[in-house]
Amino acid sequence: MHPRTMQIHAHTAYTQWLSLEPWDLFLTMTDHTICHPEKMYKRTRHAMNLINTSLYGKNFYKQGKGVEYVIGIERQKRFSAHSHTIIRLPDHDVRDRDQFPLGYWHKTINELGGRAKLELPLNSLAICDYVTKYVCKEGELYFSETFHPAMPKAFSHTLFGTVH
Repeated sequence: MHPRTMQIHAHTAYTQWLSLEPWDLFLTMTDHTICHPEKMYKRTRHAMNLINTSLYGKNFYKQGKGVEYVIGIERQKRFSAHSHTIIRLPDHDVRDRDQFPLGYWHKTINELGGRAKLELPLNSLAICDYVTKYVCKEGELYFSETFHPAMPKAFSHTLFGTVH
């Protein structure tokens, strides 16, 4: 099989697999300067750690808690790194400002450097497709330690959410 064909198959498979469960947030991060992909990865991880610490406390990982996320990173034509992240908050309702103040987190992540946009996704399949396109563009996908594909923790599947 041709390598490009394999990339397209991988992209399609990742998109279908990740879109099986809904995602709560979509984060885009861009750097104004030439930025190495590892620097962008660390900045994105730092943002996720800030959210985790705020929602679950300092020992969130030891407690088996935390947000689930998938980061897609690519180099832009101007050689700077660019990332898109899909985020799932399993026991917080992102539509409730008391549980997750979206404006506050958008501002906080934006202050980490570069430019950031944190938003509620309109279409889970579309954002999964957008994040996984990096496997076709020689980019990389990173999965959070809390991401368990066999046991997704979508808000609607917890005691806090309502299953419809």
